[in-house]
Amino acid sequence: MEEKSKLLLDVLNYVLDTNGLSSPLREEIYTTLFIIKYYTNINLTETMINNGAKTYDLLVLNEITKKVYDLIPEDELNYIFDMTHDAIVDSMTYRMSMAGMIENASTAQGSELKDIDAITE
Repeated sequence: MEEKSKLLLDVLNYVLDTNGLSSPLREEIYTTLFIIKYYTNINLTETMINNGAKTYDLLVLNEITKKVYDLIPEDELNYIFDMTHDAIVDSMTYRMSMAGMIENASTAQGSELKDIDAITE
């Protein structure tokens, strides 16, 4: 479960944009990349993950994703995809809620105040 938790957090960090929104394409790419990272001994570098679309295309083209998915029990694979999708939806829903907007505004306000303090000094 610890590894699944890390996988989930990594996917969320790459899938959600600066506004807290996602796309099905980014979700597919990064969920796949992190499944490969956490379920195999294939070393995906930070550069490869940052170039997610290119890395994903290479893995699919060479049928690596298919081979990895074939080795993971179907229930486990479905659980991972469902878990990451639900977490992405929950995160986007929260960020678009009043509480999420207030949190975002207060965080932004705090950084703006720091900037003002720096300017006046």
